[in-house]
Amino acid sequence: MIFSSFNKALLVSGIVAIFLLRLPLSILADEDDAQYIDNSYTNVGQQQGNESDLQKKLDENRQEQERVNKLLGETKQKKVTLQNEIVYQDNQIRLTILKIEETKGQIESLTEQINNLEGALTDLSKLYTARAIETYKLKRLGDSLAILLTANNITEFISRFNYLQRIQENDRQLLLKMQSTQSNFEDKRADIEKLKSKLEQQEKALENQKGQKTQLLQVTKNDEKKYQELLETLRADEDSIQKALSSLISRIVSGLATGSPVTKGQPIGLEGNTGNVFPRPSSSCPKCGAHLHYMVMPCDIVKNGGLSCHSDPAPYMDNGEYAKPMDFSNGWRIYLTQAYGNTSFAQSGTAGYSFHSGLDLSVSYGVAIRSVADGTVYYGTDSGGGKYALVKHRDDFWTAYWHLQ
Repeated sequence: MIFSSFNKALLVSGIVAIFLLRLPLSILADEDDAQYIDNSYTNVGQQQGNESDLQKKLDENRQEQERVNKLLGETKQKKVTLQNEIVYQDNQIRLTILKIEETKGQIESLTEQINNLEGALTDLSKLYTARAIETYKLKRLGDSLAILLTANNITEFISRFNYLQRIQENDRQLLLKMQSTQSNFEDKRADIEKLKSKLEQQEKALENQKGQKTQLLQVTKNDEKKYQELLETLRADEDSIQKALSSLISRIVSGLATGSPVTKGQPIGLEGNTGNVFPRPSSSCPKCGAHLHYMVMPCDIVKNGGLSCHSDPAPYMDNGEYAKPMDFSNGWRIYLTQAYGNTSFAQSGTAGYSFHSGLDLSVSYGVAIRSVADGTVYYGTDSGGGKYALVKHRDDFWTAYWHLQ
C-alpha cells in the first residue's frame, strides 16, 4: 500500500504521540471530569464556617487556661493557708475542666474532618468505578493508536491527542487524590484515638482533684490549725519514709534483713494508722488517719537508693498484670485521698515537702493489704512509728506499703 505524504505525516505524528503518552489510555470521559475530581477533593477543605467557629472557641479556651495558670502561680506565692489552698485547688479543677473542653473540641473538629474525608472518598471511589467501566468499553473499540489514526485530518488528530493527554492526566490526579485522601483519613483516625485516650486521663485527673478537695475539707473541717497540722504530718511522713527505705536497703545489702516469699494477691498486712497520719488517732478516735501509702519503684533501688526512682502507681493499678494492693468494691479512684506527684498539698510550698511519693488510699481500718505480684517481703518501722512492708518482685521492680497495723 502506498501512503500519501499526508498519511505518512499522520502516522509519524501518531507514533510520536504514543511515545509521549507512554502509558495506556485509561478512559474517554466528559471534559468536566477533571473539575469533578477537583470538587470532590476540594470539598474536604470547604468546612471553614464550622471550623472557624470551633477554632474561635478553642482559642478562647486556651486564653482562659493561660489566665488560670497565672492565678495558680500567684496563689502559690502567697502564704500557705487553708483558704489559699482551697483557692488553689479550685483553680486546678477549673484548669483541668478547660483542658477537657479543649480536648473535646479537638475531637469534634477531627470528627467533622473525618466525615468530610469519608464523603470525598465515596465520591472519588464512585468516579473511579465509573471510569473503570468506561475503560473496559473503550478497549473493546481499540487502543489509543487506533483512535488517533482514525482522525479525518491533522486538526482532529491534534485535538484527539490533546484530549487523550488531558484524560490521562485526570486519571493520574484521581489516583493520587484517592491515595492522599485515604492516607489523610487514616492519620486523622489515629489522632482521634490518641485524643480519646488523653481525654480519659484528663477525666481521671479531674476525679482525683475533686476527691482531694473533698478529703481536704473533711479532714480540716475548715480549720486553719488543722490544715497546718496536716501539712506538717505530710512533710514528716515523706521524711520518715525516705530514711526508713534507705536504712532497710542497707540492711538487705549487708544481709541483716531477712525476707519471706510472697505470692501475687497474698495478704501482707492490714490497713492501719501507724506513723505520721492525719488526723492522728486518739482514745476518742482510735481509727482516725487510717490509710495505705502505696509506692511503686520500677528500678534497682539497691543501686539507685531509696526514693530516687519511685513512679506513679496509677498505671500499674490499671494494668491487669498486677493485683490491686487492696480490695475495692468499686473503682479504686474513689478511695484515693492523695494522688502521686506534685499534688496541691506538695505544691503548697511547706518546708521539706514538694512531691508525694505514692498513692494514699483509704478503704477501711483493718482491710487486708496485698502484694501486687510474687516476690520477697521485708518488714520494718520508720522513725515516726509507721509500720511498712517492702516487696522485691525482681531486681528492677519493688513496691512499698506504709501505715500498716
